[in-house]
Amino acid sequence: WSGRIGKTFNYRAEAGRVLRYYNKPFLENDNKEWNGAFTGTVRVGAPWSFAGKYQYSKAKARACDTVLETFDVSDDGDGSYERDLYQATVGYRPGFLWKVRLLEVMGQHQVYWYTSDRPYFEDNTHTGRQDKVSAVEVTAYTRPIYGPVTAELGWRHTRRSSSSAATTIGADDIEEDKKYQNHRVWLGLAYPF
Repeated sequence: WSGRIGKTFNYRAEAGRVLRYYNKPFLENDNKEWNGAFTGTVRVGAPWSFAGKYQYSKAKARACDTVLETFDVSDDGDGSYERDLYQATVGYRPGFLWKVRLLEVMGQHQVYWYTSDRPYFEDNTHTGRQDKVSAVEVTAYTRPIYGPVTAELGWRHTRRSSSSAATTIGADDIEEDKKYQNHRVWLGLAYPF
């Protein structure tokens, strides 16, 4: 659901469903997530725009890797979680750079709260665990560069850290297993038929 208030403020409300299924026993939990988000965008003058987004997600997760096994009776770890996502985007329409229609810089922070109520010794992968994921992204969108073909060029850096009950009781830290950094660069071309 989207709309506009006045000439400078746009809003968008979203609801979504995400289903993830893993095809190896005990690798991870199948996830069934519901989420909702709200985004507000303010345009300042002709070239600038500022957007803020918040999204809340809640997921049930449990491996169902044997016949007749369900989320409620699974003997595998409980990877159910709640997630908060915060995102800010600044857009600039330069007008003076060759063929560049829009430049965007986005920052995002997510916090996953794992909700397993099992004792730590039964589910040490999830009990008391919290993941934090941060990302920075820079994207350039062009006007037509050859006939009607437009391009998109982007770079994204993502970092995740994890902590759990293991940290407080001196067991192996899940941080070493789950943390990562990722760099991604892409070039996309679009042709309208």
